[in-house]
Amino acid sequence: MNRKLLISAAAISALCLAFGLAACDDGNGTGNNENGGHVHTAESFGSDEDVHWKVCSDCGEKFVEEDHIYKGSNSCTECGYTIPETAGLEYELDEETNTYAVTGIGTAGDAEKVYIPAYHDGKAVTVIDDAFYGCTFSAIKIPSTVERIEGYALGGCNNLTELRIPDSVTYIKGIGLDNLLKSVTFGKNSKLREVGKAMFCYCPELTYVNLPDSVRLIEDDTFEESKMYTDKSFWTDGILYVGNHMIATDETVSGKVIIREGTKTIAEAAFLYSGDVTEVVLPASLVALHDLAGEELKTLTIPKNVEIIGSNAFNDIHDLDHITVESGNAFYNDGNGSDCLIETATNKLILGSNHATIPAGVTEIGRTAFWFCRSLTKIVIPASCTVLDGWSFMGCSALESIEAADGNPVFQSIGNCLIEKESQTLRVGCNTSVIPTDGSVTVIGSYAFYGRAFETIKIPGAIKTIEEWAFGNCEQLKSVIFEDGVSEIESYIFAQCTSLTSVEIPASVTELSGIFEGCDSITQVKYGGTMDDWRRLTENSWLGGDSVYTVICTNGTIPPENS
Repeated sequence: MNRKLLISAAAISALCLAFGLAACDDGNGTGNNENGGHVHTAESFGSDEDVHWKVCSDCGEKFVEEDHIYKGSNSCTECGYTIPETAGLEYELDEETNTYAVTGIGTAGDAEKVYIPAYHDGKAVTVIDDAFYGCTFSAIKIPSTVERIEGYALGGCNNLTELRIPDSVTYIKGIGLDNLLKSVTFGKNSKLREVGKAMFCYCPELTYVNLPDSVRLIEDDTFEESKMYTDKSFWTDGILYVGNHMIATDETVSGKVIIREGTKTIAEAAFLYSGDVTEVVLPASLVALHDLAGEELKTLTIPKNVEIIGSNAFNDIHDLDHITVESGNAFYNDGNGSDCLIETATNKLILGSNHATIPAGVTEIGRTAFWFCRSLTKIVIPASCTVLDGWSFMGCSALESIEAADGNPVFQSIGNCLIEKESQTLRVGCNTSVIPTDGSVTVIGSYAFYGRAFETIKIPGAIKTIEEWAFGNCEQLKSVIFEDGVSEIESYIFAQCTSLTSVEIPASVTELSGIFEGCDSITQVKYGGTMDDWRRLTENSWLGGDSVYTVICTNGTIPPENS
């Protein structure tokens, strides 16, 4: 008998599956889940203070859970829930958007639970800004009209242990700072795009944050000193992931690093504490890249799904040999194998390599594009490129040749110097540069020769101004001759030129300061004026450096102890 009953039950179950009667669907109301199932029908809403949901009239299952919807009032247009607005909060009207920001606790300081209204005086509340720092309430309810949480909005709220962020919030900052939060929950339809600096830092009890996949920027120090950061049980192979986002590495991360598949965002400063990284394999899932490490890194491949690369993503990447962007990427390209990383929409070259060939069409070279490409020997600036400066080629110690293509409206090349024509500024120089004397150059720009490998340089009298760090970190530079006519020499132009021993300065110089900072080998200065002229020139000037040197003037010598 029992056996027959079991067979009958099995047969009934099979019939139910065959006719789609066995179970409800997976909650989206379509009835198209792979197990069959009926379409949910709703005759009522359930709700709490944060969300509402529909209840299936056939099976009683909850489905279609979402934030309350407010349009013009503090009552949800779907389920009728009304916010019990906390009286006494402070607001500030943004006249440009005609919306309110909550800016302070006001007279509601004794409230145990704070309810922010969706509308105040008939206008939507869209921002929480520096409002509740150090408050003692135990809960806060944020309506779905709020789009930004800014400043130190909830820092130091030590009675607040749980927090739910509505789907409407796109930017969030200022929850951490000695907050005793244990969990922060984002909805499944969250629109969050940016997480501000130090967002969850110093939250010693924080163990749960479900950062949504929609996030595209996580600023540095986001989880610093939170429990999720300090407790290594939250880390995987020396990497802290929160949701599908890579937050930080520790010193055990070195050599070849494979970022977990599924990762959407690599946060700012994610590799700050990593070891010697020689290779990084980025996952196909990656959408936003804000940090990458490895002074030993030689190759870089950008996956095809990457949409965002942060402005500081490659600050610690130097001396690359090869750059590749996977085919099909709609936002970046490698210039058809030119070993460059180029932003497609703007044609801006973001990153170059030792073997880069800048393709025609590039309009701008980024400030850190060729930093410390120590094997780069030659570069040609195409006619299309009209924006760059000395920063772009800092530390290119092997650079021997730089040319501007014919037809470039902004730059020209003379004597292996790249010159901005209108301002007559030498923007980039090489080891073999001969600075023109024909008047085409009157200014040597900041960082123009930074890190080059030559022993001597002669600066023509046509040069009127030399900007800071122009010859910084030229470690092999031993002697410099300024010809008569140079008038202004700014601070730090020879900073960290540790081999520099001799400098000739003409009497035409009228402004001189900080010239020897970081140059501790200076032994002699030859000055084209008298001893009194030198004293007048330098009496109120700080020349920098710790060396002592002799100043040879036209009418005598000032010994080291008096120079």
